[in-house]
Amino acid sequence: MDKERLKLEQYLIDTMTATEDEIDLVYSINGQTLESAEDILYSRTGYRSLDQIIGEDEEDEDYE
Repeated sequence: MDKERLKLEQYLIDTMTATEDEIDLVYSINGQTLESAEDILYSRTGYRSLDQIIGEDEEDEDYE
């Protein structure tokens, strides 16, 4: 599960969906979990998971 969280964090940063500081802030409030990272993703994009985005956008092959 930690691997999935790290992959999602990297996606958020690489796509400029969230900054490291924003991610750290959410983690300091909600804990450093996959669920927290997915909450960031949902609040910024409307997607619930990285798998959902990859299914929609095949250009993000680096994150599979």
